Amino acid sequence: MANLAKTAAQAQPTLFHKLLRALSCKGILGRVYTQNIDDLELKSGLTTTGGEPSCVQLHGSVMKVQCMMCSFTENVYHHFSTLHSGELPACPGCEARIQRRKLEGKRITSQRGLLRPAIILYGETHPTGDHIAAMQSLDKSRADNLLVVGTSLKTFGSVGLIKEISTGIRERGQGKVYYLDLAEHTRRVDGFKFDHVMQADCQDFANHMLDQLGTPEYMLSADHFRGKEGLAYLVEAGRMREDMRPLWAWV
Repeated sequence: MANLAKTAAQAQPTLFHKLLRALSCKGILGRVYTQNIDDLELKSGLTTTGGEPSCVQLHGSVMKVQCMMCSFTENVYHHFSTLHSGELPACPGCEARIQRRKLEGKRITSQRGLLRPAIILYGETHPTGDHIAAMQSLDKSRADNLLVVGTSLKTFGSVGLIKEISTGIRERGQGKVYYLDLAEHTRRVDGFKFDHVMQADCQDFANHMLDQLGTPEYMLSADHFRGKEGLAYLVEAGRMREDMRPLWAWV
């Protein structure tokens, strides 16, 4: 997981991520639900925090760590060396609580927790599941089109999400549900009925769409989203390099 975090921090957004950025700039993008944990959506200028984030990370982020006993969450770069050595770091939140109780002369009733990568494994409960469910319900009532891409339609969470938002679109009789995949499919895929099924590489699709949108260069540049909310935790002191890599050193 430490090596995966390092790789993710050095990775750059793809053409498809740039398409998401362009759609967001033009006010076309409603919301992105992603199963990815690499935070490339954040590097593309989308947000994952606040009441109405433009991107929902269904499986969390490899760029964060969370305590297995309390709700403490922190940037992975604070603990990369420990994780890289094969150990789980002690939770600073638990330690601070214990020290505070000692100073107050109170009995120590809890142990120190350990930090683990803040990703949601299959079968685990999402810590912000209620918030995600609320956004999903909202999107069901107002989404006018749905594009499904990059999924095999086998994951329970994403399957339920697609069915619910698709149902809302069809109940209102507006918009379409699209499926983009490398393989050739009919309009029915594993029990799903799509209005349009497109066989294409998502990067080729993105390149075509960017041309159709007439996207200006400023929408594709790193400078356009420098300092964007939600991006700060990827970098030290809110700064980033020209290639969007964090300034903190990897071992």
